[in-house]
Amino acid sequence: MTRRVVITGLGLTTPIGVGKEAFWAAAQAGRSGVGRPSLLETMDVPIKVIGEVKDFIAAEHLSKKLVVRSDRNTHFAFASCNEALADAGLDLTTEDKSRIGIVLASNYGGTSYYLNNLVRLHQKGPSFVSAYMAIAWIPSAPVGQLSIFHGITGYTRTYLNDIAGGLDAIGNSCRAIRRGDADVIISGGFEAVIAEASMATMSTFTELCHDASDPATAYRPFDRDRHGSVVAEGGGIVILEELERALARGAQIYGEIVGYAQSTDALDFHSFAPDGKYYARAMHAALHEAGLTPDSVDYFNADGRSTANADQAEANALKVAFGDHLPNLAVSAPKSMTGSMLAGAGPVDVAFAALAMRDNLVPPTINVDHQDPACAINLVISQPRATPISTAMIGARGTGGGNSVLVLKELA
Repeated sequence: MTRRVVITGLGLTTPIGVGKEAFWAAAQAGRSGVGRPSLLETMDVPIKVIGEVKDFIAAEHLSKKLVVRSDRNTHFAFASCNEALADAGLDLTTEDKSRIGIVLASNYGGTSYYLNNLVRLHQKGPSFVSAYMAIAWIPSAPVGQLSIFHGITGYTRTYLNDIAGGLDAIGNSCRAIRRGDADVIISGGFEAVIAEASMATMSTFTELCHDASDPATAYRPFDRDRHGSVVAEGGGIVILEELERALARGAQIYGEIVGYAQSTDALDFHSFAPDGKYYARAMHAALHEAGLTPDSVDYFNADGRSTANADQAEANALKVAFGDHLPNLAVSAPKSMTGSMLAGAGPVDVAFAALAMRDNLVPPTINVDHQDPACAINLVISQPRATPISTAMIGARGTGGGNSVLVLKELA
């Protein structure tokens, strides 16, 4: 019999709240976490609008020694992991740690740590470079530091696939548990990319928003007057657990992961296939794995890239995948509030879907004043929408045309 996988814990560190309940309250209120950058030493960077994790004190989540030896990216991972383990009611000191895994996603790793030490190298010399730079900046640093701290000796991986990476981490973690490689996996993704050099590089991306006239309304997915995507930091962790194990210990269960699939547009590095054909193929494949039909999905958590090409391609993919059911499918794009947390986006969207399923409530997509007529989807805007949710689908796309889709179902 195939082992079933459920979500038993959530931990979030985002621009609209640190902690799942703070995040969820802000989401329901339609609060924006996008603003002008405060983390940069100079404002002389082309990108003037960013989603920052505010009032975050790393020393509240990990030791002072580890704070100075690691990057903000790792700090976020510790904060979210602490919350997720507590939320799941897991005490790792009593567990067989060879059966526990950690699988996270990160594209840029410890950007600030690396760049700050590079400045020291050129300004003061090699002796001023931290001995920990080599391990603090790599994308796998959060996985390594968490496994060392908790003494976890089981299944570990780090995924790099742009915005799709976080869903890939969770989807492949689910498969690892199903085939017996682990019983519990701490899975998710994080990004802490806000630094002068990285922002200067990203400013060359035409799909990013450069209009800072009103930062709170800058991210406008599926809106006719969209300005582009907004880069953000943060991310989240979900605790994945084999079902029978979770039931045996009386764990709370947010939902069961029943399907996951990938595809690639293979079209252009900065564009998505306009017809959405291959994105829809991933949706169909995920539903097939789940043993579900399109009309069984109640809610779709959209990638919501906020460019004409990306939004219209996503709307077309939904039309291809869901057909006549599309008018009944509630759709939202939480990134309108948080900004795009890159590798951290997918795990936060999974948590968003799990909380929406828990409360039978979809918070709004904000900043949609004039929905693009080319995006004829049932978008939840302006106010939260109370609606029964037994099955949710989460979509994510990476630069280069990668598509990842996850299906979350209420435990039957």
